[in-house]
Order: sequence, then structure tokens, then C-alpha cells
Amino acid sequence: MLVNHHRTTKTIALVGLESSGKTTLFSRLTNYEIGRESNIKGSTYHIKSQTCAYYPQILLIDTPGFRGIDNQYETLLSTLLNFEHLIFVVRGTNFHSEINALRPLIDRWEKSFSIAVTFLDKMSAVSLKQLNFIINKYSLPITLIDGRYDYKRLTPSLLQNTYISLSAKSVLYSTHVDEISPADLCFDKKWIGPILSIIVLFLLFTIPVMVAYLLSSILQPLADKWIVQPFTSYMSNTIPLISALLSGNYGLFSLGVYSFVWAFPVVVLVTISTSLADETGLKDRITDTLDKPMRKIGLNGQDLIPFLTGFGCNVVAVYQTRLCSACTRKQCVSLISFGSACSYQIGATLSIFNTIHRPWLFLPYLIVLTSIGAIHNKIWTKNANQHDPFLKQRRVFLQRPTINGIMFRVKSVLKQFLTQAMPIFFIICLIATLLDSLSLLQLLSMAFKPILQLLNIPIDAATALAFSFIRKDGLLLLNENKGVLLSSLPNSTVFLLVYLGSTLSACFVTLWAIRSELGFKVALSIFGKQIITSILSTFLLFILFSL
Repeated sequence: MLVNHHRTTKTIALVGLESSGKTTLFSRLTNYEIGRESNIKGSTYHIKSQTCAYYPQILLIDTPGFRGIDNQYETLLSTLLNFEHLIFVVRGTNFHSEINALRPLIDRWEKSFSIAVTFLDKMSAVSLKQLNFIINKYSLPITLIDGRYDYKRLTPSLLQNTYISLSAKSVLYSTHVDEISPADLCFDKKWIGPILSIIVLFLLFTIPVMVAYLLSSILQPLADKWIVQPFTSYMSNTIPLISALLSGNYGLFSLGVYSFVWAFPVVVLVTISTSLADETGLKDRITDTLDKPMRKIGLNGQDLIPFLTGFGCNVVAVYQTRLCSACTRKQCVSLISFGSACSYQIGATLSIFNTIHRPWLFLPYLIVLTSIGAIHNKIWTKNANQHDPFLKQRRVFLQRPTINGIMFRVKSVLKQFLTQAMPIFFIICLIATLLDSLSLLQLLSMAFKPILQLLNIPIDAATALAFSFIRKDGLLLLNENKGVLLSSLPNSTVFLLVYLGSTLSACFVTLWAIRSELGFKVALSIFGKQIITSILSTFLLFILFSL
């Protein structure tokens, strides 16, 4: 639902630390409408806007999780000054620490504001009594939030104009209530925690990917028979250029149907899986556990989710990096580009390994891909990012998921896929068709022949490598003639060929998304660094396999 700004008379923004319950409150107050997303000029921050479900004249803004005074703090503050009212969201279980973490914003805010205290059901009776006492005594604009409340009744207390004195602010900052930490889990154990987290993450993504692969394998023949083939036959009688654009090897319709059949199930199922982990709090516990290991390669725990989302769709993953820290976003995008095997890449790889009757090669392939991707990031990262001061405060409780909460997150990702990823894909289809018609793809394949000769790989594989630049499933050309070429090669050579085709470059759709998000210069830098790492690591693997 698009926001009609002409109907709104007041703009209110939600501000809080990560995992404070801010986005959950936004979803409740907007009746689970995802709204529209826009960027804050001059920064990597993105905000969501939507009209309040109970007061259509009010426009609600969901801002990114506050990370303290960083290099984009002033940009965020200047954006907040455009709004008329702020709702600071803090967890009741960490009231003192979170309200003081937000103090730089509160002190510089001169307009009306209110405070929403979440996780009320996790607070002790003593803490609730103490907090209610200061609310009543000093008339503080604090609203306690529990899932049992009717949000329609709750809304007025959060949205009303309230100004407080400096003395009242002093009371606010000095108020101490019991800090309640979530119970320790296996994830919090020193050695078991990281191992268990990796296993759970692996299951969260591999299970939906494999189910989606099986589903797409069933749907693909049906789509070919009932949709693609009849349309291709019909278009064969039209103008050749029009036929090529719509139903050729890279046609908008023929390849578009294939894209939808193979990518959409993966995106849906992976999104449901990650949304379930997000809604329960499991995702935050895992990412916090892996925060320290991730910092060794220039990232942090929060960057894991976009990277793993890339195993469904790289483009959606690039858009999800908007939630990353400004210090780590480029590195996370680089890791996605190199090490996240998208749904097309996974399908093509499984098909190739199956052709040579070695499907078990997929697991070592995935391990090598992600391991070298981590090394790639470590090598090209100039400075390690600093420790997150809010990491311990952000530790969340595990809770029951809600259908509405999961669907709110799923709708947001699917909207990105359908309105951002797919249009870029169609543009690339047009470009690929023109390149193919002008025989430029065949010319591009000539550039790969020297590399293949040094690796003792037949130059007949050059065309497949060239096609993989456009789409990762371009490697499927190796299956031509029932995989005669592959069958003549040893397992190690096939492995090298698949690895090189997977890592030499991100597909054009992903590169386009990187360019649109971070600019042409950054996209070109990531592209160049990836080529260097891919070629060098391929030759190192070649030497290792030759020993």
C-alpha cells in the first residue's frame, strides 16, 4: 500500500537500538502493512514509511537500529529533525542502559517525544512498580507495551505531543530498574556455541533450498510443456528480433518463466525460514554468538543474514545489506558476490555434479566456496571494524513466533524480489539477447581460453564460462550433448571448472544491483578484486590437486 502524503498531517519516527522491538511496534501500528522504503540521502541508512492504521493522518517512520555516534550519526540526526515527533523504543529489561545509549539523540531533540517500553512481560514486578512510580510522579511520557494491549487504545499515549524539562530528563537517565538477561543457552557456550550456531544456520538455509530445488525440478518440465514451448512456437512466426527478445535463449518470457520457477520458491522458503528465526529471536542469538569470529574477516554477526540470504537470491541479499553497519556493508556485499551461491548457481552445480555421477562433490564445493570467500574478505579488508558497544545489550529473549509477524517479514522481502530484483533481471535479459545476436558472447569466450589451457581444461568449456558471467546457471552449457565433455574430465578438473565459473564474477544482475546500491566505482572495485581472488585461488587449488 503506497503512502498518500497529502492525507498526512503529522510525521512520527520510531527510534531505538537494534532488537529493541521497534520494527515489531511499527508493524502493529500499521496493521502489518510493510509500507515503502527509501534511503536517507548521504548515508547507507534506509527507512520505511507507512500511515498509522488507526490514525490515517499520521505517517509512521521506522528508522534503522541506532548504533551510537558513528560516522553517519549527524546524517541520521539531520533526517530525524524533519519529523515532528519521535517515539524512542527501549526494552524494559534493559531500560537504564538503552535509554542512556539513546541519550545523545534525546539531548539534541527539542521537539515532542514519547518513550515506548517493550518486553513488559519479561520485567519483574518490582521493576514495573518502580517504573510506574516515576512515570506518575514526574509525568514522564512513557508507555509500557505488552502484547496483550489493544494497540488502537495504546496509540494516543504514544502519539500525543509531550515536552519534558531538563530535570525530568535527569530523572529519566538516572532511573535504574532491574536488568534482566535472557537465560543462557547452548549458543552461549564458549566452544559449543559457535559450532552449534553454524549447524543451525546450515539447516535453516539448506533445508528450504533443497525443498525448493525439488519443487522447481517438478515445476520446470510442466512450465516448459505448458507455457514456454507453446509460446516459443507461437513467437517463431514473428519478426526474428522480437522473437529473440521474448522467447530466445535469453528471452524476457522464456528466461523469465525459468527464473521465476527456480528462484521464487527458494526466495519464499528461505525467507520463511529466516523470518521464523527472526521472529523467535533465534537469529539474534546465533548472530551474536558468531559476532567475534565474523570480526576476524572484517564483518560482524549481523552481516551473516544478508550473506546467507544470498543462497536464495544475491540481489535480495544485496538490498538486505542496507541493515549492515556503514563500516561493514561493502565487505558484506563483496562476500555475497563471491561466496553466496544463489538458487541458479546451486541448481546448475548440482546438475553438473550429477551428470558425472558425483553429487557428493557439492558439499566440498560449498565448503571451499565459503572458506575462500572468507579469506577473500580478510585479504581485501583494510581495517577490522571495532567491537559493537551494544552487543551485550542487544541479546534477546526467545519467544513464540506469530503468523502475522512472519508474514510481515516475508512480504517485505518478496516485495524487494518482485519490484527490484526481477526488473533488473529483465533488463539483463535484453542486454544478453543483444550481445548474443551480435556474437559478442562468443568473442568474450576467447578471453577465457588462456586460463583454461593453463589449467589443462578443454577450451570447449570457454563458452560456458562466458555465459556464467551473465547468469550463474550459464554453466549448464557444460551439460550439452548429455555431458560428453564433462564425462571425459577427471573429478578434480570438473570441480575447478565449476568453482572458476562460480567465482570469477557475480552475475550481471547482481553487479547491476551493487552498482545501483553502492555506485559504479564500488561495483567495479568488487568486480576486479573478485576476479583476482578467483583466478589465484583456482590455480592454488589446481596445484593442490596435482600433488
